[in-house]
Amino acid sequence: MKTDEQRINAMLQEGLCCSQVIMKLALTLRGEKNESLLTAASGLCMGLHTGRVCGVLSAACMALALFDAKNAAEHMIPQLMEWYEETYGESFNGMDCMDICAGKFKSDRCRDILIRTWEKTKALLVEYGFDLEEGEGV
Repeated sequence: MKTDEQRINAMLQEGLCCSQVIMKLALTLRGEKNESLLTAASGLCMGLHTGRVCGVLSAACMALALFDAKNAAEHMIPQLMEWYEETYGESFNGMDCMDICAGKFKSDRCRDILIRTWEKTKALLVEYGFDLEEGEGV
C-alpha cells in the first residue's frame, strides 16, 4: 500500500498541480470519482494562477467542506487556517504562493507543504469523527 507521500509524488509527476492533488486525495478517501471537480481545482493552481492565495490551502478548505460543509465552515477551516498561518505564514511573511515559494512553483517546498497540509486536513477530519478508510476513488 502506498503512503500519502508516495501518492502525492506520483500525482505531481503525472502533472497534477497542488490543488488537484489535494482534491484527488479527498475524493479517494470518499471513494468517489469526479473529473469535473479535479478540472475545477486546477483553477486554484499556482496561487489562483497569480501567485496569490496558496492552492494547497484553498483545496484543503474545499476538501474539508466536501466531507462536512457545516463543521468545515464553523470549525475545521478556521483551525486549518490558524495552523497554516502559524506553520507557514509566519515563517515566510505571508500565505501567498509568492511569499511561500519565492516565485518557484512546484518546488520541494511546495511538495512538503502539500504533504503536511494533507496530513493536517486528515487529522481534522478524524478529530471531527470521520473514519478515513480509503475508497476506490479516482
